[in-house]
Amino acid sequence: NGSFSPSLYVWTLAEKKKKKGDAKKQSEEKDKLASKSEKKSSKKKTDSQKLYLTILSTEGDTLIQYHSKADSNLYKIALVMREKGVRYPSYKDAKPTDNPPFGLQLMPGKYKVMVKYKHFVDSTIIELKADPRIQITDEDRRAKRDAYQEHDKIAQKLATAFQQLKELRKVTNLVGGLLLNAPDSIQKDIAKQTKIMQDSIRKQMEIFLPPQKPEKGITRRSENLRSSLYTLRRYIGASDAAPNQMAKLALKKLQKEAKLAIESVNKLLTKDWPSYQKVVEAAQTSIFKTIEPVKME
Repeated sequence: NGSFSPSLYVWTLAEKKKKKGDAKKQSEEKDKLASKSEKKSSKKKTDSQKLYLTILSTEGDTLIQYHSKADSNLYKIALVMREKGVRYPSYKDAKPTDNPPFGLQLMPGKYKVMVKYKHFVDSTIIELKADPRIQITDEDRRAKRDAYQEHDKIAQKLATAFQQLKELRKVTNLVGGLLLNAPDSIQKDIAKQTKIMQDSIRKQMEIFLPPQKPEKGITRRSENLRSSLYTLRRYIGASDAAPNQMAKLALKKLQKEAKLAIESVNKLLTKDWPSYQKVVEAAQTSIFKTIEPVKME
């Protein structure tokens, strides 16, 4: 099935159709338990529809864990023989149930694959072999792997910095609602400071990603750090051998851009944000408004 795409045959027993009487009885029992364990039962229902796969090294180290949709009876699934990757900066937050990003292809060798379905667990050993059609030395293979790892290292740092900007933006969006009972003069002053801070955060975010709400009309494609990450990854993967000159230049360019961007975010966190925080906290306004009871006289 290809050097890095082996398949695995899995057998899972199809759910038995319940009789009407049994189904009604189970439904009543489920309703009784719903108030106590609604979230837990919902999670179990979701889990019962999935296969959980774990790829381990021969030393027992977990390389990646992910899930796939379960079918019934005998069926084939394609294994993802890759290490756990890193997430790129994104406006969208990952859900706890999302699969991890898939990273580097595993090197030729033997690996243990564990499959879990409900409470059933089984495992097998799979050996990955290099494609004999591709002539690549172990040295070139390691050089390419090192380049990918450097890419992942930068991507992880950028994703962390971008997440910090998202957290700051969330706080600024809450500030206005907390000052509804403050005097108008204070509200106007803080609203002005908040607008300045939000604009600063937005500009910082657009260094990482394209604008979340693009301007109307024809806009020129702007360079951003996410596109630079994609460019580097494309250049690294363009050759079966060690990274070429274009890949090396793209890596140097990304390292420089990432350093400047992270320094800018750090400045915002350590200087501009504390000043803004002091202004907001100085208002010391309660979110509770005095409401007089209605008198019937």
